[in-house]
Amino acid sequence: MKILVFSDTHGSIARACEIVEKTKDVDLLVHLGDVVPDAQRLQERTGITCVSVKGNMDGAMRSEDSRAFLDTEYGRIWLTHGHCDGAGFRDYERMAQTCRALACRAVFFGHTHVALNDEIDGIRLMNPGSLTRPRDGSHGSYAIVRTSSDRLECAIMYYNARGEKRSRGGFLRGLINYSDRF
Repeated sequence: MKILVFSDTHGSIARACEIVEKTKDVDLLVHLGDVVPDAQRLQERTGITCVSVKGNMDGAMRSEDSRAFLDTEYGRIWLTHGHCDGAGFRDYERMAQTCRALACRAVFFGHTHVALNDEIDGIRLMNPGSLTRPRDGSHGSYAIVRTSSDRLECAIMYYNARGEKRSRGGFLRGLINYSDRF
């Protein structure tokens, strides 16, 4: 199965639609929150099923509010925005332990706006980053995931902005964008 994974699009799906259009043989889309209507719009525009979870900007206040599971031939994958599960504090050990307790082989999460593809004690942790509001100096990122009965391949992909310039913003914008107050 081939899956495109997005997170933290915050109301802007133009880049995600562009990526879906250019990527061949996509079986499923996953949106890891902030903002759930983006996932619905992606599904409507592309005709590809989009599984999504709520994020902090969607009003999810408990882990259970931002949790879903994806059953693949590789095994069960826990989908979460991550803000209630340790992502905001980069507590990846906790996330791996929770993943194992949920009988999952991997966790896909968002919230940090920074891409991550790592493994802790046999548990895959993957964050596609953000296409529209990256916090890593890139022009945005997403993930391509391929599953088979014996394999889970996750690749972080970076958006090619073709020379576009990004607004850096100021002090107030930094406070708003990088705050974990929600």
